[in-house]
Amino acid sequence: MVAREPGRQPSFEEDLRRIVGLEAEWVRTAVGSGNQERIRVFGSENAASAQGFCAWNGILASLTRTAQAAQDFAWERQDPRSLPILIERNRKNILFISSGDEYTGQTHTGTFPRSRNPKGAIVAALAQQNKELLGEEPTLFPVDSPEPTKHEFMEELLGFTTYVLLVHFSKRDREARYEVSRLDGLNTSRYLSVQGPRLIAPAYPLTDGDFDPNDPNDGFDGPQDFEVLPKG
Repeated sequence: MVAREPGRQPSFEEDLRRIVGLEAEWVRTAVGSGNQERIRVFGSENAASAQGFCAWNGILASLTRTAQAAQDFAWERQDPRSLPILIERNRKNILFISSGDEYTGQTHTGTFPRSRNPKGAIVAALAQQNKELLGEEPTLFPVDSPEPTKHEFMEELLGFTTYVLLVHFSKRDREARYEVSRLDGLNTSRYLSVQGPRLIAPAYPLTDGDFDPNDPNDGFDGPQDFEVLPKG
């Protein structure tokens, strides 16, 4: 645990390391890598969703490489039903990467962020496990969705807390905002929400050259697991 001066509030860097098991520089470098991958597919010959997908994959690849190579942590990677997750066994944490809406990385709005895209059964199950750990009531799920079940990969992860790295590229503000926050649940439209602790990073500054006419967040999140899963 990081020693703090009496009366001094913990920093983003300290809490990220202590609570989640991530170094702030790893995440910032990953966001920068995602931005470079996004810029690489500028141009009308690319799909409209190419920017978001490439940004998501760039962040995922960079953070996976760095976290797995770290000596002081125990991060490993799994991909249940095509949802890439990172698992830190010492602290019993799970992390995945998601799009965030315009409220991502902001505290002055009074509104907690949500994902820009809907999520599937694995995220629903991880949210349910967070609720159970906190002793809270189960999340309400869409009527056309099965209740989240304890999928096979989760049997060895009972008692683990799930966090999500939310990322939003703001064309208006010329910055990328991001935070690592505890997964709360899914609403009836399957969009995820977060709750405290919200570990909010300083914004990653961007320039006019980091944007083109397309939406920089379109396509972010990669594959989704919407299949109806069997019980048991």
